[in-house]
Parts: sequence; C-alpha cells; structure tokens
Amino acid sequence: MAHAVGTTNDPLQAGQQNLSLIQARDAWDRTHGDARRIAIVDSGIYQNHPDLQARSSGATETLWGYYSHDDQLGHGTHVAGIAAAMTDNGEGVAGIGFDAHLLNVKALDDLGNGSAGSVADGIIWATIATHG
Repeated sequence: MAHAVGTTNDPLQAGQQNLSLIQARDAWDRTHGDARRIAIVDSGIYQNHPDLQARSSGATETLWGYYSHDDQLGHGTHVAGIAAAMTDNGEGVAGIGFDAHLLNVKALDDLGNGSAGSVADGIIWATIATHG
C-alpha cells in the first residue's frame, strides 16, 4: 500500500528551505529545466494554484475513477511546486525546473492512499503520454 503524507496549508511553501540543500541556485545558472515535462505521480495537482497553472502540459490522468484531477491532500501539489513552480510572480516559491511543464497523474486517492500497482500504472501512462 502506498500512502502520501499531508503538508502545510500552502504545500509549496513547505519545500522552499530545501532549495539551498540541493544547490538549486547554482544549477539555475546552467539550466531552468529546458521545457521538459515532469510527471507528478501522486495525489493529483491543485489545478488553480497560482504558481502551477501556467506549468500544466494539459496532460492529466486519474487512476482512481474520480472526476477531478485536483489534489485534495496537498502532497502532489507540494511535489509539483518543488519540481516546477513559477518564478518572479510574487507567489509562493520557485520550482527547481521552472521552465518545465507538468503532467498531472493522480495515482493516489484523496486521502493519499493507493497501491504499488496504481503508482506503476501512473508511471506507464506518463511514459506513453510523454513519448507516444
């Protein structure tokens, strides 16, 4: 059984302190993510978050049969923010690959629960969506 743990009220803010640990600012002198697509295989991504709206590639998949791809837990949104949040917009944090685009793969349910199979299915879907 897979399970994601919830985060703070603003899931993107919680990861900001980790940017110095991974030397993100030094990496940004070399690349901003080169418009790569990053699959977030998690509890979904909150589609209306101001730091993430412009990062959506438009590709979404829900493996739990829900109608919404939105993240009700905050974990997938947190992960997406670390990966690709907007920069210089006066909101939240800066993502590591801030020129990247996100694939939203909701492989965990609204409580963060799922199976290894649903996560594997999400990875397979993302691979096909990215590479055809």
